[in-house]
Amino acid sequence: MEHMATHIETGLEGESLAAAYLEAQGWEILSRRWRDGASGGVRTDVDLVARSADGVYHFVEVKTRSGDGQGDYAPENAVDARKIDRMIAAAERYMTLRRLDGEVSVDLIAILVGRSGDTSPVIRYYPNIVR
Repeated sequence: MEHMATHIETGLEGESLAAAYLEAQGWEILSRRWRDGASGGVRTDVDLVARSADGVYHFVEVKTRSGDGQGDYAPENAVDARKIDRMIAAAERYMTLRRLDGEVSVDLIAILVGRSGDTSPVIRYYPNIVR
């Protein structure tokens, strides 16, 4: 019997694909699955924190879906205004805790894996989704 990937396995696969995609663009991955552990800290995690070649800090939410990912199942539909607000707060907290200064972008990478008849993932990158 073929192993069906769990929700967590699919998510981790997507995060690895997204990190490889960004590294191929010349970006440096600074953190994976960052979570503010401080008491009273931000109640969200950031899938990837990366710095692009131009020095911008990118806080990247990765949403991965298996199958065709169409309509309501499109990975992009899993990010709402509340999630974006939590990511902004997490980005501010990350920058403060690490005493970093620079331009910040909150981004989304949507990934489709395991589509029928196709073995290669589809990666869609959306920069600065706060606008």
